[in-house]
Amino acid sequence: EDAAPRRATFLIEGEDWELVSDGHGFNEGVTPGALGEVYFTDLQDSKIFRIDAEGETKLIASDTGQANGLMMSPDGRLIACANGKKQIVAYSDAASSSSLSAPQVLASNVTSNDVCVRHDGLIFWTSPKTKQVMRLFPGQSTPTAVATVPGCNGIVFSPDQTQLYVTDFRGRMAYVMQVTDDGQVQHVQPYLYVHLPNRIAIASNDGMTVDTEGYVYVATRLGVQICDQPGRVHLIIPPPTGARYPANLCFGGPDFNYLYAACGDKVFRRRLSRTGAVSWREPVTPPKPRL
Repeated sequence: EDAAPRRATFLIEGEDWELVSDGHGFNEGVTPGALGEVYFTDLQDSKIFRIDAEGETKLIASDTGQANGLMMSPDGRLIACANGKKQIVAYSDAASSSSLSAPQVLASNVTSNDVCVRHDGLIFWTSPKTKQVMRLFPGQSTPTAVATVPGCNGIVFSPDQTQLYVTDFRGRMAYVMQVTDDGQVQHVQPYLYVHLPNRIAIASNDGMTVDTEGYVYVATRLGVQICDQPGRVHLIIPPPTGARYPANLCFGGPDFNYLYAACGDKVFRRRLSRTGAVSWREPVTPPKPRL
């Protein structure tokens, strides 16, 4: 199999990165809503923005406590890692409000970076400071550390929600762990092996997203590295020309076939021939991986 057909299974001829929003401090936390609208944080300026179906960017929250990772929950609330306030919080009516009201505090006295939510409301997030993956059951306020990952940063569920992927920001691996139906975590191990830039020992593995066929998209210093289920990189999409390499990724748009990337002070998107999987919806069983 040569490079051209492999590239064509992900990329669409004539499509490139498209600038969606700029003029921010440092963007993070891109995540979709139910209609394919996309939310993102300005970590530096403590703000949350929403990109609507028409592509218009609107400020919907300020003074977010340097909110970083975001993800929608099954009940329509927007979960945020408010690390500056040492809280995990939930904003209501994120899709319809022009200005979000004060969030509900779900957990206090915690450090956090990125977050993911399962279809039953189970929340996991990463804490680079403690190198731990944290878990919070719905309706509870006391989180539990469930795994230790060096440099833990980005976090995402597999499409069938049986596994969690967690990146090691300073290394060249992303870890995988199994998650049982009752929320227990087991079999933590390094798994996805990403490529490094020449003469740089840090891949800067950050946020991730997945498609319905089980491929994992990792934001790295080289760009978006696309890994198959067995953990191999199939393709690297370079960062947008003249922009910082991506810090976080998500699929969005009405058909969830646009890959959004937070790149420094800008947000870009690129239409792919793939459909994103969203963990706060019902699980999707991907095809069996091939060798």
